[in-house]
Parts: sequence; structure tokens; C-alpha cells
Amino acid sequence: PSAVSFIAEEVIDNETPTSFNLKREMFSQMQIIGQFNCGFILTRLSLPDCEKELILIIDQHAADERYRLEMLMAQIE
Repeated sequence: PSAVSFIAEEVIDNETPTSFNLKREMFSQMQIIGQFNCGFILTRLSLPDCEKELILIIDQHAADERYRLEMLMAQIE
């Protein structure tokens, strides 16, 4: 899959959850803020289309598993 869907809280209006598609190329645009609890990466992503900024929490272990799965699938194909 080329995108991950999730629910993000808007930066300005915290009362309205917004559906958002995270595209693979957006990962290279993220700024790493730091790591916490030895397993999560905190990142910042600016969305130029809507002039918003998102703070994203990435599960480091799940991201590693996803990467390994994609590498395995690429070898099979």
C-alpha cells in the first residue's frame, strides 16, 4: 500500500478529528523532534496545501516490522 490512513487532530481546531492519508514520500519531509519511552518517534510534518502542521507519533517497532515486511514482499515479487 502506498498510503496509511489514520485520524489526526487538527492543530487549530482540536474538537474536529480529520481523516488524513499519509503518503510514503511524506516521511522524508518529517522533522524528528525526538524519541520517548524507548519505542516511539515524535515527528513534525508541515502540510503546505492547508498551511497546517501535524505532530505525529510513530511506533518504532511497528515501523520496523512494516519495513521488513515490504522488503520481504519485494523479494517475493
